[in-house]
Amino acid sequence: MGEMELSAVILAGGKASRYGGIPKSFIQIKGQTIIAHNIQVLSAVFSEIFIISNEPEIFSFENDVLIYPDLIPGHGPLSGIHSALSRISNSAAFIFACDMPNLRQDVIESQLAFYERNPGLIIIPNTETGIEPLHGIYPKAAFTDVERLLKIYDNPKIRLLFSQYPTLFMRFDDSALARRVFFNINNPDDLSSLLI
Repeated sequence: MGEMELSAVILAGGKASRYGGIPKSFIQIKGQTIIAHNIQVLSAVFSEIFIISNEPEIFSFENDVLIYPDLIPGHGPLSGIHSALSRISNSAAFIFACDMPNLRQDVIESQLAFYERNPGLIIIPNTETGIEPLHGIYPKAAFTDVERLLKIYDNPKIRLLFSQYPTLFMRFDDSALARRVFFNINNPDDLSSLLI
């Protein structure tokens, strides 16, 4: 990695992120919660780590992680990205969803290296199954466009931002790696398949 420093942001949502009565962040896999694993991986790469959640009190045990709610709640993940970009002290952030249990340092570092070659652009992984907006790099400069979309649309899709702000799609050709790294837990069957 070069001299560029970015922040890391975990989007933990609000009540909609609950799974089986508990937040997805607190699902245990191999004796460790997803949130604990993710913070451990992020800490090896980033010095500034945030959690965006509309239930910040449930993360109060995380001493070295800053926790903030959405500034404009009720608009899905784009609300979280908006809040994240308003808070970071660096020029961009690696932003991802809390329900991704297979976060890997090497994949993050490859995305950061790609961003260093293309600074100021949104960087989104592109795999054989589609794009992964919630495992991407978002410049702070995109904040104005994100805010505008939140004010115009009731529940804007993140993809809408990519037509408003310069975006590059980073190709992931290793389909097996992509399936694992970008896997997210939506229901009990997803968790069962992960534990097999």
